[in-house]
Amino acid sequence: MKAADGTPAEMYEAYFTRRLLKALSLAEEATDADERSVHLRTSRYYRDLLEHPEKRGAYRHPTRIGATLHHLGTHPRRVIVSDLSTCGFRIEIDARAKPGTVIMLEIGGLSPLDAYVVWQEGVQVGCKFLNELHPALVEAALAVSSRI
Repeated sequence: MKAADGTPAEMYEAYFTRRLLKALSLAEEATDADERSVHLRTSRYYRDLLEHPEKRGAYRHPTRIGATLHHLGTHPRRVIVSDLSTCGFRIEIDARAKPGTVIMLEIGGLSPLDAYVVWQEGVQVGCKFLNELHPALVEAALAVSSRI
């Protein structure tokens, strides 16, 4: 592994590879099925974080809708969703969002959606849903949300 002077991509890959290996190790050491399941789900999240962007298959709907983001700081934040798909979304936010952080997105009158931060470049943050959305839910979110 390279020292802190590696490229951001190398540092990102090294960090999440360590986290993936740790989660798999904890799953092997688990004393009961529930604990093992938690660590295996965590390992899947880290594995997903390591996937390359060109493997994306879901259609992205470009949009500008207002939403509320929870669990990134002490208070909910208003954000702008600039694209939305069944797998994830991109938001614009003026705060630091650490990759791997589990968050919750609230769009319009729909139930909150759990996701995690994958990347951040400036004010743009890419997130992946913990559970892929049904296409009808994406269409509903686009239909009921306020445009900005």
